[in-house]
Amino acid sequence: MGEKAPAASQLEVTSAAHIATWAAGETIQVGDPETITPGRVIALDISPMLQAVFGTVFPQAGAILKIAIVGNGGEAGIDVSDSGMSGTFFGVRTFSGGIANTSQYAIPCSQLSPISNSNLIFIREQDYGGNMGITIASVNALWV
Repeated sequence: MGEKAPAASQLEVTSAAHIATWAAGETIQVGDPETITPGRVIALDISPMLQAVFGTVFPQAGAILKIAIVGNGGEAGIDVSDSGMSGTFFGVRTFSGGIANTSQYAIPCSQLSPISNSNLIFIREQDYGGNMGITIASVNALWV
C-alpha cells in the first residue's frame, strides 16, 4: 500500500488515544500551550525542506529568515525566536492600518526537533485588532 497524506485542510490522527478526550465543537490551537512555551508559538521543523533541497536532514546552527506581515485593515505582527521563551522574540509589525512590513533576521537554532535530526525555529503571530492578514516566514540561508 502507498502512503497517503491528508489534504491541506485536514489533520491526520495517528492514535485514537490522542483525541479520546475531545468533544464535538472543540477548537484546535495552532501553537504550543502556555505550559510548553509561554509565548504560545509554533515550533517549526524544517526537515522536509532540508530533505527536498539537500537530500538529507541535519541539525542547523542557525538560519536567516525573511518574515513578512500584512494586516487586513488592522495591526498584526509576526515574531521569531530560538526558544519560544518569553523575552527571546523579535520580528515585525504592520504599519498603521495594516500596511505590509518585512524584515530579515539571523536566528540561532539550538533546540533539536523531537521528530527529526533538524533544529527548530519558533514563530509567533500577533493579532492586535481582529484583522490578521497574511504572515510569511521564509528560510533564506542556513548555518551548519
